[in-house]
Amino acid sequence: MFRKALFVAVALCASATASAQQYDWKLTPYLWAAAIDGSTAVGPLRGRVSMSFSDVLDVLRGGALVRIEAEGDRNGFYGDLIYLRLKDEDARDTIGGSLELKLDALIAEGAYFHKLNEQFALELGVRYWDFETTLRPALLPEASRQSDFVDGLIGFRSIFDVDENWDLLFRANVGGGGSEFSAGLQVDFRREFKNGNSLDIGFQALDIDYEDGSGLANVALDLSLTGLAIGYTFDL
Repeated sequence: MFRKALFVAVALCASATASAQQYDWKLTPYLWAAAIDGSTAVGPLRGRVSMSFSDVLDVLRGGALVRIEAEGDRNGFYGDLIYLRLKDEDARDTIGGSLELKLDALIAEGAYFHKLNEQFALELGVRYWDFETTLRPALLPEASRQSDFVDGLIGFRSIFDVDENWDLLFRANVGGGGSEFSAGLQVDFRREFKNGNSLDIGFQALDIDYEDGSGLANVALDLSLTGLAIGYTFDL
């Protein structure tokens, strides 16, 4: 799965270079202090996930987070790549005792936005999810499933000037198709510097409700990822 994340990141950067003359491109590596809450099921096994950001740091085995954006006079494009690899050895389950949860998650979002005016824009795009979930209880054989699917999404964005150096970006969207329901939220305070770069500090949230198959082939995810985010935007 890490190869997929790397491929998407390279593709985003390559497209930025190819179209730099037509749009104002910005690249933002960022950190996301995400807490995770919800549940996951593989076949007959179900694990409850409830981790604060400090818990996530303890079980995090890898990660990559980057955004890229191209803005024209009236139109623009946006991309976001999230890759997380977690291993929690004490997840709770309904069978009793504890189980080991391993979760590899790749989430890639791409959207087109059209400006209604200088402040508001509509977004239309897709969000690709790729999950590999492994549940390993103490007394039963482990169960593992890999699922990937695409959600269509619709949303809006708005930008508000706070003062001559700071502005506020607000993005919200809902989606579905591959999943039962998904939603995203991003709120960023951005401090722009003279060279066009900026420091971004804000809040980010993702929610997913997905289920596929039945019986031993069942796989389900009902997860919320929420937390503070901080990044540095490079004006390309």
